[in-house]
Amino acid sequence: MMRCLALFRSGLILLIAALLTACGPVNPVVPIGQEPVPTEVQLTLEQAEEIAGTFLDAWVRRDYEAMYSLIAFRSREAYPEDVFIAAYEDAAQAMTLDDLSFSINSSLRQGNTVSLGYDVTFDTSFLGPLEDPGRTMRLVVTDEGWRVAWSPGDIVAEMAGGGTLFMNRRMPVRANIYDRDGRVLVNQSGVAIPVSVVQEDIPHLEACKETLMRVLRLSAQELQNIFASRAPNWVTVVGEIDADAYALENQALTDACDADFGERATRRYVSGGLAPHIVGYVGYPTPDMLPALALRGVPEDAIVGITGIERTWDRTLAGQPGGELQVRSPQGELLRTLGSVAPVPSASVYLTIDSDLQLIVQQVISDAYNVANWGPVARGAAAVVLDVRTGEVLALASYPSFDPNLFNPDRPRADAGDRLVEMQNNVRQPQINRVTQGSYAPGSVFKMVSMAAVADSGVYNLDHRYVCNGLWNGSQVGDHTRYCWIVSTQQGAHGSITLPQSLTGSCDSYFYQIGADLDIRDPNLLPNYAMRLGFGAPTGIQGLDEYAGQIPSPEWVRRNLGRTWARSDAVNMAIGQGDVLVTPLQMARFVAALANGGNLMVPQVVRYTGLIGEEPTYQFEPTVERNLDLRPDVLESIRDAMCEVTTNPTLGTAEYVFGRTSSLGESLVSVCGKTGTAQTGGENTPPHAWFVAFAPAEEPEVAIAVIVENSREGSEVAAPIVRRILETYYGQYDLNPPPRWWPPQWWLGNYVPLTTTAG
Repeated sequence: MMRCLALFRSGLILLIAALLTACGPVNPVVPIGQEPVPTEVQLTLEQAEEIAGTFLDAWVRRDYEAMYSLIAFRSREAYPEDVFIAAYEDAAQAMTLDDLSFSINSSLRQGNTVSLGYDVTFDTSFLGPLEDPGRTMRLVVTDEGWRVAWSPGDIVAEMAGGGTLFMNRRMPVRANIYDRDGRVLVNQSGVAIPVSVVQEDIPHLEACKETLMRVLRLSAQELQNIFASRAPNWVTVVGEIDADAYALENQALTDACDADFGERATRRYVSGGLAPHIVGYVGYPTPDMLPALALRGVPEDAIVGITGIERTWDRTLAGQPGGELQVRSPQGELLRTLGSVAPVPSASVYLTIDSDLQLIVQQVISDAYNVANWGPVARGAAAVVLDVRTGEVLALASYPSFDPNLFNPDRPRADAGDRLVEMQNNVRQPQINRVTQGSYAPGSVFKMVSMAAVADSGVYNLDHRYVCNGLWNGSQVGDHTRYCWIVSTQQGAHGSITLPQSLTGSCDSYFYQIGADLDIRDPNLLPNYAMRLGFGAPTGIQGLDEYAGQIPSPEWVRRNLGRTWARSDAVNMAIGQGDVLVTPLQMARFVAALANGGNLMVPQVVRYTGLIGEEPTYQFEPTVERNLDLRPDVLESIRDAMCEVTTNPTLGTAEYVFGRTSSLGESLVSVCGKTGTAQTGGENTPPHAWFVAFAPAEEPEVAIAVIVENSREGSEVAAPIVRRILETYYGQYDLNPPPRWWPPQWWLGNYVPLTTTAG
């Protein structure tokens, strides 16, 4: 009886199926991700596990195309390949994903579906390792075999319902920059003032638009776009102004627009930028900075250091961002926090700069350009003051200067755009740091190097005499006839002088002979000494970009000029001309080494970093790169000759600036120095004016180098600037400009003034 009943039921089922088929096709209801599959296909659980492993391995390799090929047809219908790939790429970017690993823990088959349990660990650059255990992957049987029934939940479970993965960052407040005594150079106490209006409440619409466009420097279309982006009854932030603009324009904005004003802190550079070529400025990241910033968790719209200390010490000043990796619903509800990291506080940077001296240097050079008759033609200037004992940079100025506040996108100025365009068009290039990036022919200041080489090598004794009659007969050594500078002054000639006297009097003829005799002994002798004394290579200063300069040699000439080294190359080099190029910082460092007994220091601009009241995270230590290794009598002789430059009324090329015959009176600061006048072009191109020095003469404390491009002779232009800087620093300041600066000079009429202001 039971057997008959079973047969009856089977027959009934078949009859119903036949009737349904006869009535037309029926579309079966298939769960999302599952596919109809021929009954003859037999797939195993192990095969499902293998597909899952292959899928996860492809995720590890970030081979998203391979992953996409392993998802079910219904999933591919719901999520096109570009959407699928973008989902993984966006997740990797949000996580700051470096790598991931996985482990499969369990699998369970129920008919044509497999549920696979596994764990994933995301290794991120920002948050570190993030463990995500207890995950589930579903696989279904398809015509292609087992495939992943994929949804965004397979990236992070809470994304299945439309959740979004993002990093909620917490940025520390950017720290300050101070001088050596703790006086503020840069801080975060500037004020930006947002200007907002409610469009439907504007009392005078046309007048308001005109006022907003004028104050915020907006075009009509830009303002229209801003208004169109917000509902008429919403508060609309139209733009931001600084405190100065607010003081001038708040009444007009209130009357025309019924505007409201906010206030927030932003970056501020004191005094319009003290030492801007050291401090630098901030801005939005440039494209090449983005990959490294992303690894630190810094967002693309963050304010970061762009130049100077702001850039090179950005990690210290900015701190380390903190944040949480979150999944939020489309309505903004927090669904899950995958991981978090606390921010690392920023730390202030204390520079070696003496604010008082820095202000003096900047002001003295600016004043010189404003009063001197060479100002209209002189392209730029540089000055640097070093502590001879430690290598600390006490002041560094490049002229013309610039206001770093203009570059801060977070501190809007109504005139910022115009000022930036003006600066970028300035032929004097204010943003170049001429102290470290300016490569110049040194002229006669290089004679100290030549004297050191010829005396220390033993080619000449210190008392070696030479008779200067105003010209040098180079035909004896395969060169041509050259003249000493003294001939052009109609002062006759230097006569019979010793090696130290030749440096004091800057006798060209003597140094032409030095160049020839050094070359006869060994063509590499002078180049090697120059490099040993710190030229032709970076100084190693940290925090500032610098050029290496250029020291020619026989090999350099062959490699770069494609010719053979000539005797004239050595003769030119001995007087600091030809292909020799140095930076002002290199010259100041060399003078500091002469003054301190021969230690070539690594210049420093950062004294220490840290939080107030805590131990420094970085502490400056004086660093000796090497000793000049010159004979003590040679060092002493060079120093003595430099002191004679400013005191010897017969030979001293700068005595009339510093000594008893000076029209300014004898300097109350004892200075030992060297003048230089470097030819840079044809007869219609003024020379570079150099003066380098150390002071005081008895117990040297500072070394200084000043160059004024395309001006006049070093003694006329650069030496008075050095005197003013040192006397002001040591409390003795004569307000009268040097007489040779301001009466008209007939020969300046041959030069075309620069048409762009100094900025």
